[in-house]
Amino acid sequence: AFALALVAVPAFWPAAGQAAEGPRSTALHLDDSASREVPCNWLRVELTLETAAAEPAAAQDELNRKMTAALPLVKGKTGVDLKTGSYTSYADRSEKQITTWRVRQSIWLAGGDSAMILGLVGKLQQKGLALTQLNYELTPDLTRATQAELTTQALQRLRERAEQAAKDLGLSFAGWTSVEIGSANQAPPPRPMLRMQASAASASYAPPVAPAGTAIVQVSVRAEAALTPAK
Repeated sequence: AFALALVAVPAFWPAAGQAAEGPRSTALHLDDSASREVPCNWLRVELTLETAAAEPAAAQDELNRKMTAALPLVKGKTGVDLKTGSYTSYADRSEKQITTWRVRQSIWLAGGDSAMILGLVGKLQQKGLALTQLNYELTPDLTRATQAELTTQALQRLRERAEQAAKDLGLSFAGWTSVEIGSANQAPPPRPMLRMQASAASASYAPPVAPAGTAIVQVSVRAEAALTPAK
């Protein structure tokens, strides 16, 4: 998408009784954009463990023991970022009486090897953790590299259009007086998962299947060119 506008402005206003010196300059306003669909190269997942008991200490103890048994499956894995999330306790009430205490803790896994991440998710599900969120993203390095390439393309098109407009008007492209560059990414939306506990006894538990998908990287360029009389 692009737009074009012309505004003729004098290089300066001559004093009364003086002849104008120098050429008149015409301001040419243009904008353009470029976008590309890029395969996502980073997977981020959230898993949650929840326990319940009549007393909060019992629920917390059970959760702590289960999480302690599960985390060694992930810790030390090359290429996998592990972060612990929230740890919350709350009570189920019936007629103002506490019936059950529930404790919940979440962890986040992230990495570029989606097959390995999903395989770890399957193992953690066997330990009782539930997959609650799955996001595919672009790494910052890939985003910046793609934006740089798209910016070069958009600027090249602007220059070609400015030179062609100048030629059509019998003018010369003198250069840019201002340039604005913006960017926007459209990543695939997060995939919330049904919260359910996996059975630790299921040794053949299959890992989740989640194709990566793509994200759209877009840049926009707005510029003002100076056109002067052809020499």
